Amino acid sequence: MGEQGAVEIERMVREGLDAFGIGDVGRAVECWQGVLRLDPEHAEAREFLETALSSSRDGTLAPAPEPDPGEDPLSSESLLREARELVRRDELEMALDHLSLVAQLDPGRAEVQGYIEMVRSRLLRRYRDKVGEFRWVPRVVAKPEAIKRYNLAADAGFLLSLLDGATSVDQVLSLSGMDAFQCLRILCRLVDAGIAVVEP
Repeated sequence: MGEQGAVEIERMVREGLDAFGIGDVGRAVECWQGVLRLDPEHAEAREFLETALSSSRDGTLAPAPEPDPGEDPLSSESLLREARELVRRDELEMALDHLSLVAQLDPGRAEVQGYIEMVRSRLLRRYRDKVGEFRWVPRVVAKPEAIKRYNLAADAGFLLSLLDGATSVDQVLSLSGMDAFQCLRILCRLVDAGIAVVEP
């Protein structure tokens, strides 16, 4: 493939990420399908496409190019490269933190929002699997003195107050006023910390 073809592929990959970042999944799919017509072995486009089509298999991002030795490790390019590597290693929570920082440092980069939405969609599936059925009921199992040691953030403390052992996950989502991703993320962290459990 010539240089012109490579440039066109890069343009289409970025255009797909831009579209995905603003919620235009149809256009994103068109772009990545176009990339695969030009280069059927393009791993990144294939993985993006699988995510956009809600594939049941978690894909991984292709490794990013090696960094420039003189590059600032806190630059948006460096952080984005590290985020892609974290996704490749399936360290999605940390990858999301990196991507959110890139979005703050360089808000004009629409493809970053595309990466964020992809990572969020993978994490959301993971959170849903962890909490089980939304009709199941979360309850607090840690003692109050143990909970104090965690120094929970305000949103986590509020969510914890909703876990009365009678309110289902679905009802907690409604009562919290949070978006589903944020609510399930906090709930899963409470479960991981041994503060709460979710039971049928």
